[in-house]
Amino acid sequence: MAVAVLSMAVWGWFAADGGGGVSVAPVGPSSGDVLTLLDASKLNASNLNTGQGTMYTAAHVLGAGERAVVLDVFLVEAARRRAVSWTVDGQTASDGRLVVDREPPENHVAVHRVVVAEGNGVRAEFTLVVIPSSTSRRFQEWLRTEKGSMDWTRSLPPVYSSLLPGGVNPEPEGCVPRAWPVLRKVRSQYHPGAVYEMRSAIRADGSGHQATYDARGQLIREGLGAGSADRASPRQYNPFRLMAHRDRDVLPFVWAAQLDGNPVNPKLLYSDFDAPLVHLGEHLRGYMSVRPTFSPVRAEVPAGVCVDGQAPAGD
Repeated sequence: MAVAVLSMAVWGWFAADGGGGVSVAPVGPSSGDVLTLLDASKLNASNLNTGQGTMYTAAHVLGAGERAVVLDVFLVEAARRRAVSWTVDGQTASDGRLVVDREPPENHVAVHRVVVAEGNGVRAEFTLVVIPSSTSRRFQEWLRTEKGSMDWTRSLPPVYSSLLPGGVNPEPEGCVPRAWPVLRKVRSQYHPGAVYEMRSAIRADGSGHQATYDARGQLIREGLGAGSADRASPRQYNPFRLMAHRDRDVLPFVWAAQLDGNPVNPKLLYSDFDAPLVHLGEHLRGYMSVRPTFSPVRAEVPAGVCVDGQAPAGD
């Protein structure tokens, strides 16, 4: 969409540390009389727990050849008729525009801290996320394709409802074949709140399943912390599978998060985001609809049994 919107080894080629033309402003809770000056319909209030208080973000997808963002569009109608001053990343924007010297690299965004103030001391602050023109188009094309081909999810195994005490794999070793051979600890902005991750055996078509668990070993069933099915299941030390996973599962997640106004860039090799997610919106929900947490055939099984219902070999 070429409009202002509200607002997962070898995984990629760009670092998101301010290089490659990506500007990164410090991001924190919004302050001031935000909704006195700013149009709520152009803003996203944070709806994920980051421990930083309420943040307001606005995302702007650059149009083809667009080289400036007119900041007045974020004001309420009444404020547009009054004298206001703008500051972007600590610098005065005297003409009320954010000049875009060059478009952010693909799969990245530019993050700016914007402050608007009136002479009477009323001020508001928000985070502006500037998105390359290709991001929305690529995400919408990906989502449309994925929605038309969901049969692969029917072969995914059910997830375990919990781990065994002490964070132990809940699948008995005698289960043949093993449906869930991989269990590891994780700490990732991609799945906030997850402490453990299980990955299923890779299916013949290359797909696989993921389940995540909290510190108590309980399954995370909803939200961004939950696991998600993978059209191209990754395996550590296998660069070909990692690259396929990046292209078919990770990049679309990155696009969705950015289009929802999250001020995030992928770290080097797409191992994680460089900042916490703050908003779960329509694009991330769209992603989750085609990368589900549960198999549509059978959702869960209890710890200590084989997923096919058979007793472990040797029992």
